[in-house]
Amino acid sequence: MTKKTMNENEIREILISFLSKKYSDEADVAFIKELFIEQFKQRADLVLANGKLVTYEIKSELDSLNRLPAQLESYTKHFEETIVVCAEKHVEKVKEIIGLEVGLWAVNIKGEFKAIQKPKKIKITKLSWLSHLPVDELRVLLKQYSFTRSGNRDTLTQTIVQKLSCNQVREYVLDYFKRREQKISLLKTRRLETKSLNNEYKRLNIDNSKTISVHSMETNTGSYTVLPRKTSNNPNPVPLHIHLNQELDLATVQ
Repeated sequence: MTKKTMNENEIREILISFLSKKYSDEADVAFIKELFIEQFKQRADLVLANGKLVTYEIKSELDSLNRLPAQLESYTKHFEETIVVCAEKHVEKVKEIIGLEVGLWAVNIKGEFKAIQKPKKIKITKLSWLSHLPVDELRVLLKQYSFTRSGNRDTLTQTIVQKLSCNQVREYVLDYFKRREQKISLLKTRRLETKSLNNEYKRLNIDNSKTISVHSMETNTGSYTVLPRKTSNNPNPVPLHIHLNQELDLATVQ
């Protein structure tokens, strides 16, 4: 039976897949899901950071358009391009809501996208760029240019606004989003490796609640050497060399 509607999450995953292929030749493309802005007042469904900062607001058939005007007002202050991606049933109504600076894509039930209106690039202010950074990143940015790093968020922000150009701030924020997503990706990989390793502990009947020595861990290959706990049943444990298959979430003992 063919599914007749897609929800926001399903559209977002298809959109990420589509954009990943579109920008496959570009290095360091970052996708940020559900990014909060304006002190958590608004949440962008999907943000793309490569050579520019683009937000995609998703409206599925199940979604209302009541909040869209307020969302667009916020997005156009904080992102260089804003694109509404909506189900075909919303297209005509969305056209009435958006301005000429906002892009519009329609998505059908097959997950195919059609560009109806191209977005215009907006020059956002230094304050808007800086609103994307946590306080510790504001300090790192100031340190990079050898400026004083003391004070609260407002003080740090004002120092950056006075001392640095908009382009310097822009480049740093884009780099921050890329670094942020790389860290999140690495954490997800390690979590997957840990899950696989714990499954292997169970399979080998190793008591993971006790101390186990992990002699080596190579994140890229998922290779581990572990020393099982000494027990009465296993008085002379030998090291176990484990290689994790991240895609299949399996472990192989060598």
